Amino acid sequence: MSDPTVAALRRLVSREGGHNAVAQVIGANGQSIYQIVSGVKTRAGKAKGVGRDLREKLERHYPGWLTLPAELTYPPARTGSTTLSTGQTITPHKVGEAHLVSLGSQRIPPPRIAWGALMYTDLPSEFETELPDNAMAPEAPKGARVIFITGLAPEPGDWVLLRDREGQTLCREYRMSRGQAWEAHAVNRAVAPLHSETDGLVVLAVYDGMRGRRAPR
Repeated sequence: MSDPTVAALRRLVSREGGHNAVAQVIGANGQSIYQIVSGVKTRAGKAKGVGRDLREKLERHYPGWLTLPAELTYPPARTGSTTLSTGQTITPHKVGEAHLVSLGSQRIPPPRIAWGALMYTDLPSEFETELPDNAMAPEAPKGARVIFITGLAPEPGDWVLLRDREGQTLCREYRMSRGQAWEAHAVNRAVAPLHSETDGLVVLAVYDGMRGRRAPR
C-alpha cells in the first residue's frame, strides 16, 4: 500500500515546479525531498517516508498540503467530464483546443512540472514544462513553455518527450526508420539524431502546443 503522505508530497512537488522549489520555500534539503518522492530506499530496503520535522515544515508553509485535491494537480483524461468531491465539474478539452480546463467559473491551466522533475513524476494526462536547451531552436528555444499530453501514440513528424538509456529526458522530432525502429531528431542541426534501438529511447508524451508564439518552420 502506498504512503498517502508521500503521494501528497509528490502532488505538491509537481504543482510547485520541482523538489528544489519546495525545499527552498520550507527551508529543507532538496535532495532529501527528491529521495522521498522518487522512492529511494533505506539500507533496510524500506522506502523513505515523510518524517515529523519535514511534515511540520510542509504544514507551516503549505497548509492543507496533505489534502491537496489530486484532480487539481493532475487533470483527468479527455474522455468526458469528471465531477470532483466539491460537486464541481471538469470538462477536459480536445487535442488542439485551448489548453485550459474549466472548473466551474475558474479556468485552470495544465500543471507545470520542472524539467528535472519529469524523471520521477507520474506524468498527468496534460502538463506544461520549460525546455532546458536549444535542441529545438529556433522554433522552440531554451526556456520555451511547452505542453505535452500522454496516452497518445506519436506520428511521424510529431515532437515527443522521450527518455534515453542514460535516463536523460529530451524533446525531439519523431521520425520513422526501418521496421519498427524510429529516430529522434533535433531542429538544431548541430545536435546529433538518436536511434530508438541504439539509444534505448522511450516516448513519454507527445507535444501539444506552446505558451507564446512558435516560430514558423
